[in-house]
Amino acid sequence: LAWWIPAEYWEIAFTQDPSVPDAQVKEFLNVLRPYSVLAVVQGDISNFGAFSFLDRDTLMQEMSVEIVKQDGTTSSIPHTEASDPDLRILLDMMKPVLANAIGNMGENLYFFPLPDTDSDGERLVSPYDPGVVRVQLAAREDSPPPVLDIEFPLDSLFVPRVCPNGKPAHVSWAFCPWSGEKLK
Repeated sequence: LAWWIPAEYWEIAFTQDPSVPDAQVKEFLNVLRPYSVLAVVQGDISNFGAFSFLDRDTLMQEMSVEIVKQDGTTSSIPHTEASDPDLRILLDMMKPVLANAIGNMGENLYFFPLPDTDSDGERLVSPYDPGVVRVQLAAREDSPPPVLDIEFPLDSLFVPRVCPNGKPAHVSWAFCPWSGEKLK
C-alpha cells in the first residue's frame, strides 16, 4: 500500500480540526509544506493469513519513486529519512494513531518525506494536474516488484461531480462512462 500525502492534505486536515489552535496549525504547515509525504507498507501474507511486513530499511533501500507527467516524461523523486527534526517528530506522532486505528499494518506503515519542489522552486507534483506518482516496492520471492500508480488530479480536492445516472464522476473524466454524456 502506498499513500501519497500532498501539502494540501495537511492544510485541510489541520484547519478542519477545531481542537488545533490556529497558531499550531500554522506551525505544523510551515514544517510540512516543503514536502509531500509517501506512506508505505509492504508485507507478505501466509497461507493461513498471517502477515509479515518489510522493515523500514528494506523499504528504503528497494523502493523507487518517480513522477510520470501528462506528456509521458518521467523523473525520479528521492525518498529519504526526515532530516528536519520537527518533521521527524510530526511524522513519528502519526505512527501510534495509525497503529491504534489499523493495528499491525499501522505499526508497519512508514513515512518518507519527498521534496515538493525542484531546484528552480517549481512544484514537482501538483495534485491538481494530470500525472502519476509511481512507486515500485521490493521484489518478493520470484515475483516482480509491485508497482503502484497514484493518479492525478486527486478527485478529493475538487467539488464532487455526478453522472446523469447519479454515480460519482472523477474530476478527470470529460464524459460519463455509463451514458457517454459530456460532463459539466
